[in-house]
Amino acid sequence: MELGIFSDQGELDELSENMATRFHTNGLTLFTDPTGTVPTPTPPPAQNGYVGFASTIQVNPAVLADPSQVRDGDVPPVPTQAGYTAIINAVLNNTLGGNPPLAANVTGLGASGTLSAPFNSPPTLVGFASSMLAAQAEGRRAAVVVTGRGVQGDGVLRRRAPEWLAEPHLRDVVAGVAEAHRRHGGDGAVYVALKRRKPA
Repeated sequence: MELGIFSDQGELDELSENMATRFHTNGLTLFTDPTGTVPTPTPPPAQNGYVGFASTIQVNPAVLADPSQVRDGDVPPVPTQAGYTAIINAVLNNTLGGNPPLAANVTGLGASGTLSAPFNSPPTLVGFASSMLAAQAEGRRAAVVVTGRGVQGDGVLRRRAPEWLAEPHLRDVVAGVAEAHRRHGGDGAVYVALKRRKPA
């Protein structure tokens, strides 16, 4: 299925850069590009410097070679005393704990800076249908719906999305559905091909 360029890649790049930077800022360069570095944003546009990072993000090869860095960190000054827990505490409280809250760009995404995050997947049929109609009205030809997997692979949105996409009132909107590629969420997301909007 031909999808073209959509803001989902921009959103994934934003999440990837944000998490890599948060870990690095707290003393642990856990996620990097293949060269072992955390991309540095150089706006404008907002994502200049890390466009495509989501498709290349990996665990830092230095951490794989020396797992003690997860405990000790790798951003100078690196401690040498046994039982040091400041890095682990910083990661738990600041990187994963949301202190400060995670801030992400929702506009100015992509290489050209012209993409915006269109919508989050709403948990109700009405909200879901409204999102699909809005995407079609904007001229989008496809959308990525992140359903999540749920606790044991039985998330509500994951289970309900195929039913909702087959609803009769979305017949003029949805052209087809396919499981997303692994880099876009795999079995926790679906691609939705949208029909062209009929002229009024």
